Amino acid sequence: MQLRRYLLGELEGEALDWVELALLEDPATVEGLTGAQDELIEDYLTGVLSASERGRFEAHFLASAEHRRAFEGARLLRNIVPAREPARHSPAATGARWGLAVAAAIVLVALAAGLLWRGGPSRESPPATAASLAPAPPVSPEAPATTDPSEPAAARPQIASLTLAPGRQMAGAPTAQVRLMPETGVLRVSLIVEDPALRLCSVSLSSPERGELWRATALRPSRTAAGTTLLVDVPAEGLQAGSEYRIALLAEPSGNRSGSYYFQVVRR
Repeated sequence: MQLRRYLLGELEGEALDWVELALLEDPATVEGLTGAQDELIEDYLTGVLSASERGRFEAHFLASAEHRRAFEGARLLRNIVPAREPARHSPAATGARWGLAVAAAIVLVALAAGLLWRGGPSRESPPATAASLAPAPPVSPEAPATTDPSEPAAARPQIASLTLAPGRQMAGAPTAQVRLMPETGVLRVSLIVEDPALRLCSVSLSSPERGELWRATALRPSRTAAGTTLLVDVPAEGLQAGSEYRIALLAEPSGNRSGSYYFQVVRR
């Protein structure tokens, strides 16, 4: 009842302060105010309010633009879907009030959409045209790619694989070697990553004689139960037999080096 009197502007002094403080601190009070507002609008539309309440409703409640929008939505809904008022405190009445509130919100959205449409299309969303609404032409499925059996296997690029751990030597072993065939097009290197916190990185391939030869950025290591690895496909073209190469693993975006990997190329 206090919330109803608050909506009609009947509260003063401490009572008014109490309600306004509760609306700031108690979500249940805010929810109760919404229910009281819906009930008050319904009572006005069905003629239940007394003459003094009706006067306060029109002078105080409808002075708020937000209240006027809620009232107009509810009145429009009753004009569209007229219904006989159920018993005041019955479950049906409660359901009707909730239904009225939900439907009023839908009507308000529809009204707002209509106003926006009448105001003209926005620059970001041009009006739909007949061409833009026309159905897209059917797309014929592409024929699956096939390999010409007459093409020799040597004509297709081959992939060589290599697994590297950081450091020039591991347990006294010499620099790792990889044997590349003339038809090898890609050297697929699996780098063992020691830093489990590495999320984004880049790699740089270089040689002492020629400096940096190739770089790849925005790479993400893979994490499994066995550990963390980074798979890198290095173009094999230009890798010279007998040359030693270094792959530098760099953290992004800092550029700090997270590891260095070395290998030597042997060609047939």
